[in-house]
Amino acid sequence: MKTTTNTNFNVFAIFALATFASFSLMSCGDKHSHDEASSPIYKIPATKFKADNDLQERMKKLNQIMINLHDEGADLSKGGADMEAVVNDIFKTCKLEPEPDKALHPILGNILEATKLLKNKKDAEAMEIIHRALAAYNDSFDPGIWEE
Repeated sequence: MKTTTNTNFNVFAIFALATFASFSLMSCGDKHSHDEASSPIYKIPATKFKADNDLQERMKKLNQIMINLHDEGADLSKGGADMEAVVNDIFKTCKLEPEPDKALHPILGNILEATKLLKNKKDAEAMEIIHRALAAYNDSFDPGIWEE
């Protein structure tokens, strides 16, 4: 009987610990984090979010880098590194409220994924991802990168 009591207690302890851990992990999801995985699908808001000047300036830099990558003989690795630096700067200086921040993360995450492709000379695939990401930004934030 004593063995059963210890076994029951151990099962209860493991269950309690697992339950506590899962609640702790769920609460972490509410915290502001820039480590979210990239996603190919964007959720465009019904009303565009307001982009502050810092974000707008950096997104325009990303767009200009993309334009430059279309030039004959463009250095893909350098372009990828430049884009990565701008995205990391956006993360570092981000002041968005949670809702627009959540919309921005998949956009920036995909641009970071594309920078890896650029460094590996997979420019066609990378450019498609970057184009979609910048278009999603343009559809989600005001002012956008380019006029519609």
